[in-house]
Amino acid sequence: MKRVWMVFLPALFLAFLCWSSALEAAEKTGAGGKGEKINDDYAGSEVCMGCHDEQTKSMGRNSHWKKAIKESPISNKGCESCHGPGGEHVRQGGGTIGSLITFSKSEPAQKKAPICLSCHENSSQLALWDSGVHKKQDVACSDCHSVHGAVRPQTGYGTTRVGLGYTPGPEYQTCGKCHLDVKAQINRRSHHPIIEGRITCSNCHQPHGSMGPSQIKAASVNQLCYKCHAEKRGPYMFEHPPVEENCAACHTAHGSVHAKLTVEKVPNLCQGCHDGTRHPATRYSRETLLTGAVPSNKSYNRSCLNCHANIHGSNAPSNPGSLGNSGSYFLR
Repeated sequence: MKRVWMVFLPALFLAFLCWSSALEAAEKTGAGGKGEKINDDYAGSEVCMGCHDEQTKSMGRNSHWKKAIKESPISNKGCESCHGPGGEHVRQGGGTIGSLITFSKSEPAQKKAPICLSCHENSSQLALWDSGVHKKQDVACSDCHSVHGAVRPQTGYGTTRVGLGYTPGPEYQTCGKCHLDVKAQINRRSHHPIIEGRITCSNCHQPHGSMGPSQIKAASVNQLCYKCHAEKRGPYMFEHPPVEENCAACHTAHGSVHAKLTVEKVPNLCQGCHDGTRHPATRYSRETLLTGAVPSNKSYNRSCLNCHANIHGSNAPSNPGSLGNSGSYFLR
């Protein structure tokens, strides 16, 4: 009898150890190893990855899936940190969505945005999100960002595909899905180098909210333009009033069919204000073009700018005796 116990005792002890290990493993999720007990709600990320192969491959290349980043989804409940408990979805064989958050177009922004904000609400980029136009128009984070995608490299000077997160393509394409008028403008012959990758929408606009008009990254249009066009800032001895007031009085920001992004071709642009003195106040016609009966240099080439070259302002002295060589008329 004693010999029998000596044979079976080690076997019983080994069986006990195996049972304890299995019990401990069953009390952990596959989502992050935080000790969360498996129940009918949470299935675990390993179960998700068994079916959603495409999403699994893309997630492995971005920061949401890096355990080194504190409080990232993989360090918490994995997929279910953002999508919610998937137990019911698994029990139904994947056919029933149930209470899962899928970030689809059919779900309201009020349901999707809080998931992202639970981690990103303290970002300086989102300081003015609550007062921004995009939130008020029910735009959700996932409408612009692809959270499963990998970080894309920068391409060209000023291009910030990385700065705003995982945009699914060039930034202007993401913005152009809603802003169709601007999408058309940036393809006109005179445009800022947006489609060339030299600048992006977010170089000028803060899509998450701003105190400036049209969510620009400045207090006024002029202050924004001066960030690149510093030579137009002045101060000048003789200032052109519309230049000081608003660059948009003469220029359009995104694109124009006229040279220098002007809102209208000169001399018509100039005659919008200068129509009562000195040069004839009548509109120039085909008779004054280069091939007309009475050609005028105010109707072709640079038109008014043939003479008034420093139209943004001049520091040249005024010469009452020779107005043709005077800074007060922006001639030099």
